Amino acid sequence: MNSTLIHLLHSSVGFFLYKHINLFFQKYQNKKLANNSTSFFHALTSSLLGVNYLVNNSSIIPIKFNSTGYFTYDIINIIQQNKFSFTDLIYIYHHLASHWYMTLNPLKYQWTYILTWAEFSNLPGYIVYYNIQKDKQKKLWKGYKSYNTKYWM
Repeated sequence: MNSTLIHLLHSSVGFFLYKHINLFFQKYQNKKLANNSTSFFHALTSSLLGVNYLVNNSSIIPIKFNSTGYFTYDIINIIQQNKFSFTDLIYIYHHLASHWYMTLNPLKYQWTYILTWAEFSNLPGYIVYYNIQKDKQKKLWKGYKSYNTKYWM
């Protein structure tokens, strides 16, 4: 089977997986927090799959499936919101470039190391965002920060 076709298959199936993960989170959280939780889920699973690949030399297919699916989900989500801020356009570019980069030889181009540690470094940001949004929902006073928010900042 053609590698481009396999890449598209991973992206498509992964997109539907992330769409359902987001819908699950939306049952318990508002849309912003559900998107943040979906992104956190991707960063966490990418980190775990990447470390497993790097330490145990396991299959690279789960990493491609996970990340290309999430990148496709996020691109479509941004397009559906129809806001296209500069930041949104940068995310679309970043996801498309990452899609392409993941089609290259992982041994020659070392994208597994980059993806693993980049996603690992994103984890605290998702936790901080979650806590800031939860603090805003409490509406206690302007500038209020809970213990969790202060801890993660």
